[in-house]
Amino acid sequence: RIHRGQCWPNENWKLRSVGSGAKLSQGRPNRLVESLDLRTTTRRVLIDSKCSPSDRHGDLLRNCSLPGSAFRMRYANKSAFEESVRESWAQLIEACESLTEDQFCTRRKLQSKTNLSWSPKDVCGHVYAWHRLLLGWYRDGENSRVVHLPAKGFNWRQTPALNRQLFLELQKVPANSIVRRMKLSHGRVVKLVNSLTDRQLMKPGHVAWTGKLGLISYVSANTDSHYRWAIKKIRKISAAS
Repeated sequence: RIHRGQCWPNENWKLRSVGSGAKLSQGRPNRLVESLDLRTTTRRVLIDSKCSPSDRHGDLLRNCSLPGSAFRMRYANKSAFEESVRESWAQLIEACESLTEDQFCTRRKLQSKTNLSWSPKDVCGHVYAWHRLLLGWYRDGENSRVVHLPAKGFNWRQTPALNRQLFLELQKVPANSIVRRMKLSHGRVVKLVNSLTDRQLMKPGHVAWTGKLGLISYVSANTDSHYRWAIKKIRKISAAS
């Protein structure tokens, strides 16, 4: 384990205390690291919004591995990512199916910048809506069209307003239809991932619209990380019922 003041294997990287975490410095002062352990391949890294606009969507913690001085997502490869997605998706569906119809549609006030009361149905609708955005980004990029991140008419700072709009758009959609749509969009994302090579998915900057990030940053934020967020929200709402 590397402690404060010690050097990373690359002598140019040093750790400095930042609250309860640590800071890596070498021209990247916005990357905060909870802990570094050379005995493991996974690291938890919170990437500042200056480094990753996608991190402004929710309170997402990036799981990263740090081979040498390079930052990557925690998934060692595409197969590892797919396995993690299968696990979190199964847990999300289980959480939904454990509820009665009334519980699924019952709203509770949550801490949210949208200032709205959410039900498990709304949480699933939110997941579906961001699947749709992700698929749209990729489709536009592949067709050499402008990729609007996160959506046309919105920037990352306006994500709460976008989430509110998505919330309101889906209010009249029946609960069973929301779940069906979420399952279909999940299937489309899985199909997309299956069509990609490890390099296409994992390599930073391989896809033009992702900038210096790999496509995995956007895919994982709207699948694996999002599913785990949704599970916690659904359980919190259910516990308050």
